[in-house]
Amino acid sequence: MPRISVIIPVYNVEKYLAECLDSVINQTEKDIEIICVEDCSTDSSLRILHEYAKKDDRIVILQNEVNSGLSVTRNNGLNIAQGEYVLFVDSDDLIEPTLIETTLKYAIDVDMVCFNYKEYNPQNIGNFSHSYLIEDGLYSNEDYFVESADKNSFVVVAVSKLYRREFLIQNNLQFEPDMLYEDNLFYLQCVLKANKIYSVNEQLYIYRIRQDSIMTKKLQPKNVNDYFKLIFTTTLEYIENDVSEKFSIAIEHFIAAIINTYINMNKQYIYDNANFDGTVCNKLQRVFSSKIIGLDNRIKFSTNQIETLNNKGKVLVYGAGDIARKTINYLDLLDVSITGVAVSDAKNNRKSLMGHTVKLLSDYERIKDDCVVIIAVSSKFSNEIEDCLREQGFKNYIKLF
Repeated sequence: MPRISVIIPVYNVEKYLAECLDSVINQTEKDIEIICVEDCSTDSSLRILHEYAKKDDRIVILQNEVNSGLSVTRNNGLNIAQGEYVLFVDSDDLIEPTLIETTLKYAIDVDMVCFNYKEYNPQNIGNFSHSYLIEDGLYSNEDYFVESADKNSFVVVAVSKLYRREFLIQNNLQFEPDMLYEDNLFYLQCVLKANKIYSVNEQLYIYRIRQDSIMTKKLQPKNVNDYFKLIFTTTLEYIENDVSEKFSIAIEHFIAAIINTYINMNKQYIYDNANFDGTVCNKLQRVFSSKIIGLDNRIKFSTNQIETLNNKGKVLVYGAGDIARKTINYLDLLDVSITGVAVSDAKNNRKSLMGHTVKLLSDYERIKDDCVVIIAVSSKFSNEIEDCLREQGFKNYIKLF
């Protein structure tokens, strides 16, 4: 039995396939099988595969009977894999020579090894970026996901993980057929089921940005529809798994990020395909965002901060302006009740905000040891308010900016 099964779905990639295969064949770890699943290409991809298979008997070629898409193609490769571990590689990408050797060092008694990737964009097509901010080390699935939420570092791509094959089989983990953006759902399902996860913050995979990829093509109705399907399926997966409150908050953060992408996608689709007024689209975007996930994008709480708010029980919002209003809306979405709204100068502020009477900070002195204050003012005044809180004996506070 080989240590690693490398599964490569192949469809019309004659320009890139040889480079991809070379990067896999030349791994420093040699005990691998290379499963290339050919999805009815109309170019010379199949011929290239046969040429390589003649030279390297580790290459196995599996042909789909009909064009089936990425998910089914990956699943077909997984169904015949023999390796102890599984690595997915896209046929237009590359991997560093030491990827398999490096990840195997940390794969003992873990279900997944997650690692970083870098982008290869020779034609400088658009702006693409990701952030993998999880530090090296061993994590429980909950700790890994909470850390990802806290650092806004959900790297969902299936190709940036090494999986224990038995773990995938036992939990019936496969890719959702006939759905774009399938990596998001697969990522959540794997993390929910994993026992231990090892993180390697090293760029071991090389992701090619190209003009004709799914990520760069003009949006079609299926893109928009499948993203809505993704929202539904990830939410269903969340409901069907019994997890801790801390884990739940992180999952909701993950789903909220997907919803925000869906909103932006709809907005772009409208711009591209309908003669609608741009101002109206922008206003709709803001309304949907604020209602669904409280998106003034600047107003966010980490899972640790949300846990603090829930534990304290008494929550004050400092400020009576637009930032404070948006903060109260966001807290409402998180089911965090506030005790009141505080300011330092009642004369120059409104009398009430979102149904709460605006009071002087000094009016809340009796609860100063038992509450947490959210400083909901612009960064220009944030430090000044922080000094004011300390002077009046309020020790627990959260700065938004």
